[in-house]
Amino acid sequence: MMPYPIFLLIALAIVLVPLLSASLWFIIFSLILPGFKDVTKGILRMDGEPLWKRDIALGASQLFFYMSVMLTVPASAILELFFIIPFILVMGAANPVAQTFSVISAGPIEEIMKWTSAATVYFLIYLSFGRTGKMPDRIRVGIAAGLFSGACFGLVESVGYLTSGTSDLINHGISIRTLDPLIWRMVLGVSVHAMYTGIAAGGLGRFGWGNKFRTTLILLVSSIVLHSLNNGVQGLIVLIMGMDDLFGLILTDSVQMLLALAGFILLSLLWRGILLPSGRVSGGRKRASISISVG
Repeated sequence: MMPYPIFLLIALAIVLVPLLSASLWFIIFSLILPGFKDVTKGILRMDGEPLWKRDIALGASQLFFYMSVMLTVPASAILELFFIIPFILVMGAANPVAQTFSVISAGPIEEIMKWTSAATVYFLIYLSFGRTGKMPDRIRVGIAAGLFSGACFGLVESVGYLTSGTSDLINHGISIRTLDPLIWRMVLGVSVHAMYTGIAAGGLGRFGWGNKFRTTLILLVSSIVLHSLNNGVQGLIVLIMGMDDLFGLILTDSVQMLLALAGFILLSLLWRGILLPSGRVSGGRKRASISISVG
């Protein structure tokens, strides 16, 4: 039986770790994305708009952020279950390949669900500004909508992982193996989900439906690939290669950190306008200065 003080510390960790992770993601993106706080303030304040319009937009945005938590998380879990059932029936639930496909399937399913939530929020923000020309950089607004939607999803998912991780701590004691998932979730659990969806939502602010569709498709696929690789690395190293030891744990964490770094770099390039045109509106007209375009 675990001593009461240690059990109490673990219980406190269940509460504090998600809060720390939720705080860290905003700090991380404020550091790597110049003007992130200003874009957020611009979205929330909506300067110059009538009060009733701001209230409706804020209320609707919060509603859809909550929906991203209440709908996308269980919906993703159900879709992932349907995806993996054929593999389980053919290979068996204990087969490492089937288990690897199970974790990889989270990439496309979760990113599509989160992108849908981000696109809805972006559309509401766009409508709230109308054709006044006062909307902040549209590309950055789309990325910000993706960041917040992904963060909401990641926070809820992290709570689930932390619950199972805490159960492992209670049953197997404190060790590198039981602490590793808790530390990962605390530092990057919310941030990586926000990053994936921020990348996927980078095309929402493009001018013209053709550009919007092509850019969104490229960026959504990019986020799915990053997410699936992140999940697949663990399945490949631990489940298929059988490296269920300290070296396998370190190798898994190292590769996942490199993938996260690649994602943060891609997101930063999108945010800074290096890979996409500027999304600013000039004089109420929909114009953009072209730099290097992915679409």
